[in-house]
Amino acid sequence: MPSWQLVITDEAASDIADARRFYQERAGLGAAFVSEIEKQLQFIELYSEARPKITHGIRRSAVKRFPYNIY
Repeated sequence: MPSWQLVITDEAASDIADARRFYQERAGLGAAFVSEIEKQLQFIELYSEARPKITHGIRRSAVKRFPYNIY
């Protein structure tokens, strides 16, 4: 079990919801966007050190198909 905990802040959850609505309204891709976010979160939970460090132990994970990063 990792010594850290994955936390989705209220601000991040709001950003995800806003982006889902945006992609759903413009391209019908809302569900696909959420699916890619969920895949990246699962990857982070399993392989927390696989993504590059940006600064002070913070890592960045790019979301496939969409111009978003998870920190």
